[in-house]
Amino acid sequence: MTEKPIICDPRSHVLLRLSKIGKEKGAKVSLEKGYTIALPRFEAAASFQTRFSWQRQRTREAKGRQQFAFTSPLVKAPAQLSSFQYSPINNLGTIRLIRLRPSQDFEAGIRCRLIKTKLKKCSLDLAAHFVALSCVWGDKAERKKLRIGLYALEITASLEYALRHIRDQNRVSYVWADGVCIDQDSIEDRNLQVSQMGVVYSTARSTIIFLGPSSPESDLVTKIISRGKGPPHILNPANGEDTVATSDTFAYSNMFEEHIMGATWFTRVWVLQELILSVNPLVQFGTRRMSWADFYTHAQNHRRTSRPELDSFNQIEIIKTKYYADSTNADLRASAIWLLDILDRRRGAGVSDPRDMIYAHLSLCNIALRNYVPVDYSISYEDL
Repeated sequence: MTEKPIICDPRSHVLLRLSKIGKEKGAKVSLEKGYTIALPRFEAAASFQTRFSWQRQRTREAKGRQQFAFTSPLVKAPAQLSSFQYSPINNLGTIRLIRLRPSQDFEAGIRCRLIKTKLKKCSLDLAAHFVALSCVWGDKAERKKLRIGLYALEITASLEYALRHIRDQNRVSYVWADGVCIDQDSIEDRNLQVSQMGVVYSTARSTIIFLGPSSPESDLVTKIISRGKGPPHILNPANGEDTVATSDTFAYSNMFEEHIMGATWFTRVWVLQELILSVNPLVQFGTRRMSWADFYTHAQNHRRTSRPELDSFNQIEIIKTKYYADSTNADLRASAIWLLDILDRRRGAGVSDPRDMIYAHLSLCNIALRNYVPVDYSISYEDL
């Protein structure tokens, strides 16, 4: 009877198939290129054992890799990660962007990286386009950990919530958000980045104005605006019924003022430049978006009272109109009168640092005035 050759894998140097070990006195091993060698019986048996020892070793290694995967820093929870450290930016015109990974699971943790890029590149290269985020930071005491690569950065819960809502389900997106893209603990970085925030918003493909989570009221507003309906068409948020009743227009307007225009965003000092300088401002509740133009028109049609936040909203549009009307008048926008007029109209706007009342509006002024009053967080408000 012809013996079956034993195939040997020269890469692993172990036997892959053995025949007739128990009865044969010896065995043959067939190597690559047709060479055959004879093995004594005990060597063949030893080679057979080597094969299974090798398989057991591979099994142990696979289990080890599996166990390692649960403790590897690559999959650590944000709470276990080391704190993120910013690398400095020394050149004007360079910014950081959040490279936000997609997820179809809203509850999944945010995964991102922070990259550096040139603003000029973002304006010229379609592939480098990004969106700017305009939102309320919220209570600084309420913190969340944002995973950036293998590290974690503490941000406010409101900012984390906004990033979670603007995250794309299928594609990587690039986002600029001041709470992440500016090193808030570095005076030098704040000076540099705040001084070019106006260019950031004017370069971004669009600016997402995140007003908060979705609600029955906000869903109603986005539904009406998307349909292009007038004031008589309202939806009862309590039961979700669509009704048509002219008498309910006043009730709808009150709801709009209280639940929509009452958003904290309208009282922030930074929103003026973020809105005015944006190429394509979008309003977002939860995951629903609409254009600022449609939102503003709708808001003007439903103003019934003189609430403080509505006055702030109106002042934003007044300054915006005046800004574009005077855009060709360099002398006016270079004068202190222009800045003082803005500050007077913005009295009462929310600000945690009084210096930001000046710095938040410098991008709306001529470069001559910006050079005269540079952004410098090392000096006090009184000296400013």
